[in-house]
Amino acid sequence: MAKKKTKKKRKVIDEYKAFYSAGFSSPTKYRVATAPPSGKVTEWYPDSITLPSRSFQVFNDTIYGTHKQFPYKQLFNDEIVMTLNLSSNNAERSYFENWMNSIVQPNNVANLDNIKIRKNSLLIWTTGPDLDTITGYYDVFGAYPSSIIPSNYGYGMQNEVAKLQVTFNYYKYYYWASGGGRP
Repeated sequence: MAKKKTKKKRKVIDEYKAFYSAGFSSPTKYRVATAPPSGKVTEWYPDSITLPSRSFQVFNDTIYGTHKQFPYKQLFNDEIVMTLNLSSNNAERSYFENWMNSIVQPNNVANLDNIKIRKNSLLIWTTGPDLDTITGYYDVFGAYPSSIIPSNYGYGMQNEVAKLQVTFNYYKYYYWASGGGRP
């Protein structure tokens, strides 16, 4: 009996090794680009970024006392947070301040034409170890910077790099895995 158990365990381990034979995805291998409506595409090298997520809106029904949920609509968790290292001239801060000002001007006049829900304005690629092989691609539509999170400065931070966190809201995204036929 003990031999059969060991043989089965070996089979599971072999299947696991075979499944991940190409290696694991590294959370440090990605590229990001933004495409605001009034400017050119800019590639960033963020310190970190949250990938977009989604779920379903469900209809709750009770059938003979049993609760069931039936999905009927896609929901997108409309927030992505990108953390950037700030350059010495704060160019990153200026870029996102200008983008936000193009959506709602400083005198509170809204220009919602600058939120293009039918156009990808945030692009995220996950890559292989060489950074050239794309393993996943996120086309984020209607993305715009909705918040610049306060940056921390302090005299005790002499050996640190200043950071800028930007929160993006978005309408939806499409995901393509490598070889998945991205148009």
